[in-house]
Amino acid sequence: MSQKGRAHEPFKLLEGDISYVNLTQLEPGEVAEVMKKAQGTRAIVFDLRGYPRGTMDLLAPYLNVKGAKIGARFEVPLVAGSSLVNGRAVLMQDLATADVPVYRGRTVTLIDAGAMSAAETMGLMLEATCGTTFVGSPTAGANGDMTYTTLPGGIWMSFTGMGTLHPDGSQLQRKGLTPHVAVRPTLAGLRAGRDEVLERALQVLKVPVKPAAAAGPATR
Repeated sequence: MSQKGRAHEPFKLLEGDISYVNLTQLEPGEVAEVMKKAQGTRAIVFDLRGYPRGTMDLLAPYLNVKGAKIGARFEVPLVAGSSLVNGRAVLMQDLATADVPVYRGRTVTLIDAGAMSAAETMGLMLEATCGTTFVGSPTAGANGDMTYTTLPGGIWMSFTGMGTLHPDGSQLQRKGLTPHVAVRPTLAGLRAGRDEVLERALQVLKVPVKPAAAAGPATR
């Protein structure tokens, strides 16, 4: 559902002891208080259907149960004149650290095509730190620092020459973050004022997580 016109409400406590954190509304100065409220709940639903407000580095230390060091991989062409020099420079984005309580409950993140650029970098952080479950539809797949130029005739254009990838080097641009659980709003649901993506996320959280299979005895 569109975030436009909504009252400022970055945090809500939902039925079933589940926190809802709207990342399109959450301000940097609100992160500590919101994560304090969420700390004792059994799960967090992050709403990333839109553009975040510069909170990624502040949130990462609260969520990094995996002890991840890298949030994203960037590749930038090196150019001298009209020639590439040594191909591409690889830049790894270090995750922020801080001495804060780490949230160890389940997380689900709502996504759709309204999530692009910094929102997708936020999604990469959530994936790296807590292995969040993405629910919804693919994000825009449009992420990377912009280059601006003017063409003959006064035509203004922008593009990115930066490749943004998952830390393991797998594709993000032109593909987007892929939902683990695919769901899109329906016309009937919109007319009824329902948030079907959130509803599906809450259903996901009702299903117990299967324990990892124990390793069997070594064989020769």
